[in-house]
Amino acid sequence: AEASYRIGDSLRSQLDPDAVGALRSLAGSRYDLTDRNNDIILEYRKQEVTCQ
Repeated sequence: AEASYRIGDSLRSQLDPDAVGALRSLAGSRYDLTDRNNDIILEYRKQEVTCQ
């Protein structure tokens, strides 16, 4: 189970089962943390090796 606490909202409003629909909407999720891909991706060009 996952639990989260929203600062500024009362505990009663956070535990209200009727308020779940509003929290799942875009307006309700504006304070959620973002998930970002933190992998560093570098662009490179393949170099051709010439042997003499």
